[in-house]
Amino acid sequence: MELIFTIWCLIIILPNSNNLIMEEIAQPKVAIAGTVTEKKTNKSTQENLDKVTDFVKNSDGPVTTKDIEKGTGLPMFETTIAIMTLVRDRVLKKSPHVGGMLTYSIFVQTEEEKLEAALLPTNTRGPSPKKTSIKNYSKYAFEENNYGKGKLVLALVKSYVLSHPGIKIAEIQEAFPKKLHGKFNVVDEIKGASSKSEKQRRFFLDPNQIIELTGDVKVAVCSQWGSNNINNVIDHATEVLGYEILGIEG
Repeated sequence: MELIFTIWCLIIILPNSNNLIMEEIAQPKVAIAGTVTEKKTNKSTQENLDKVTDFVKNSDGPVTTKDIEKGTGLPMFETTIAIMTLVRDRVLKKSPHVGGMLTYSIFVQTEEEKLEAALLPTNTRGPSPKKTSIKNYSKYAFEENNYGKGKLVLALVKSYVLSHPGIKIAEIQEAFPKKLHGKFNVVDEIKGASSKSEKQRRFFLDPNQIIELTGDVKVAVCSQWGSNNINNVIDHATEVLGYEILGIEG
């Protein structure tokens, strides 16, 4: 009888125990799922735009990206996206390099610009025309210089590094993700870049092409760019990072 009673108790208790065990196992999964970091987007939130605008507006003079980053407390990538959005929307004005860095101030229209804007057509019905990729030109104009495809990417990365003193390689790779090329990192540590270039030169490795970061870290930019992937970089640089690039015929 005792044996039968014990078996009967186990039949009643075990299913409930299994349910409790399964609940305990499932609970951490729910907690973990709730802490998944949201995927980064290339769009800046209105809150970030307001933070950057207010900081620049209340500053004594032109400020650098680093100044804005410190003043707003925003991460570097979010700061960059906000700045470039505000430059595109003519809220901020980008000034030429000063001491190797770009500076930003509040955009103020001159009387001539106000008059010109007033004469523009006011019909805003319908969607805005979609931006299209720059054609497969042989040369591109960027920051008052002309470049071929590979050298354009090198110039873009160099300009970005100049605008972000103290930047780390992981942050450069975040600003210029691997997906832009498809096979290689746009920027790689010198050791990895040299290793990938043993049989065929795939990175810019001349002394004047290597980029030096703080902490004696050296990085190289991929040189393998053609009609199949250069527009990825150009679209990203103009639409996300806010750079101005023009194609040159001929």
